[in-house]
Amino acid sequence: MLRTDIDIGPIFIATSFYLTVFVIAELTRKIVDRYVAYNTLLYYFLIEAVATSQMCTCVYENAVIIRHYGPIGFFFAVTSVLFAGGFTNRGAFISPLKPIEMFYYGSIRFDRLLSVVAGEALGGYSAYRVARQLWYWSLSIAADHAINYESTRCAFAYKVTFSVIYCQ
Repeated sequence: MLRTDIDIGPIFIATSFYLTVFVIAELTRKIVDRYVAYNTLLYYFLIEAVATSQMCTCVYENAVIIRHYGPIGFFFAVTSVLFAGGFTNRGAFISPLKPIEMFYYGSIRFDRLLSVVAGEALGGYSAYRVARQLWYWSLSIAADHAINYESTRCAFAYKVTFSVIYCQ
C-alpha cells in the first residue's frame, strides 16, 4: 500500500540545493570555457576542480534525503545526481582512479595526471565549504540545513547499516 503521509518539503529543499550547486558549477564552467584555453593543463585543472566540487557538494545534501526518505530515497537521489552530472561535467573524471589508470597505460602524460588529481583535491576540499555556505544561506527556510550547518563533524548518521539494506 502506498503511503500518503510523505512530507515533500525536504525533497523540495534538497532538489533546490542540488539545482543551485549545478547552476553555480555550470556558470563557473562557462567562465572557464570563455577565459581559459581548451586543452591546457590549467583548463583540465579548473574543469576537474569544478566538477569534483559539484558532485562532492551534492553528497552532503544526501544526508537530508537519507534522514527523511531512507535508502530508497538515497538511491534515487544519487542516481539522479550522477545522471545529471554525466551530462554537465564535460568529461571530468571526478575520481583519481581513471586518470591513474590512463597514466599507467600511457594514455596521458604525468603533468596532466598531476593537474587532474590536484583539481580533484581542490574540488573535494572546497565541497564542504560550498555546502556550508549554501546551508548558511538557507538556514531560515530549512531546519535540516540549520542542523547540518551547526554540526561540527562531517559525518552522516544512517538509519540502518548498509549491510542490512543489501540483505532485505
